[in-house]
Amino acid sequence: MERRSEILIVDDSQVMRSILKTCLRGLGNCTLAESAEAAKKQMESQRFDVALIDQMMPLKTGIELTADIRQQWSAKELPIILISGALDAAMEWNALRTGANECLRKPAERAKLVETVKRVMETGYQREPDPTRIIYRTLEWDQGKTHYAYCPEINQRTQGATRERAIEDMEGLIRAFTRREGWPDHISQTTTQENRMVL
Repeated sequence: MERRSEILIVDDSQVMRSILKTCLRGLGNCTLAESAEAAKKQMESQRFDVALIDQMMPLKTGIELTADIRQQWSAKELPIILISGALDAAMEWNALRTGANECLRKPAERAKLVETVKRVMETGYQREPDPTRIIYRTLEWDQGKTHYAYCPEINQRTQGATRERAIEDMEGLIRAFTRREGWPDHISQTTTQENRMVL
């Protein structure tokens, strides 16, 4: 008899766990865990072919759980798909850098969910974090008219007397970071989102 695939679903929402199980039961046996700790216990006694991990969970996030898993299993040994209803470029970038194979925004269309899980599970495909998608945003304080640029992906902040100087310094930090990581020395498709904050 052909061995059925083993799928681990980690989500603190019982409703979401049930939905994911219903969508994926045609691909294999689904084991459910409501937290990072529960997932770790399951992995101690069972081998899984893929894990779907929610990002927003109490005590430990999906990215933190991914980091823990990668200390023991490689991306091919246990592929991970991070799922989140709040998925954005920053979260996706951090998840992929931490070792997730792929990311999905939930609720995902059933066809896309099934196709992604099947592809990752069968091939061990791992999407690389893309430095061209690094974003930063500028924040302007009313008091003193100091301008700040903040990049959540590298958790760095710059400041300057003008908005342009703050952005210029931030781009320099991002370029230095991408060179250190071995990525191309350029930034493209950079998105600037301005927000005004009153202290």
